[in-house]
Amino acid sequence: MLKIEESENLPDGRSLVNTVGGRRFKVLRRGDRDGYNTADVEYLEDKQVDGIQLTDLCILHSRVYEQARNWFDHLPSILQGQIHSQHGPIPDQEENVQASPDGPQWCWWVLAVLPMEPGLQMMLLSSTSLHHRLMHLQRVLHYLVQNQIL
Repeated sequence: MLKIEESENLPDGRSLVNTVGGRRFKVLRRGDRDGYNTADVEYLEDKQVDGIQLTDLCILHSRVYEQARNWFDHLPSILQGQIHSQHGPIPDQEENVQASPDGPQWCWWVLAVLPMEPGLQMMLLSSTSLHHRLMHLQRVLHYLVQNQIL
């Protein structure tokens, strides 16, 4: 689901629409009504953890956030500027990793800017395990840094 931030009607009848993601969902069935695409969807939310799993998740969360910041900070400044102008700055690290049903905002920012296979990106977008997403992001970031891929 998207939140419309701004829109502009163009002279030829088209529109420029600036949106921000709101909620994740999985399409169950597609259809159309009156010429518009429709779908039945299931909303996705991260599974909550507690105890030792939450402690481990918080540690992993901090490590991957620092790894992502380090990767971004070592990009050429022109590439940093392009990412910043298209996606804004990397969001701050949240104190409560489970505050949002979608997980930390910075995680989605990183998923949007990392050069990765669309299939892997889709798998991570649809995952309801923050631990799973963070583990994969950690591997991707490690690979990019080890192989000096920008």
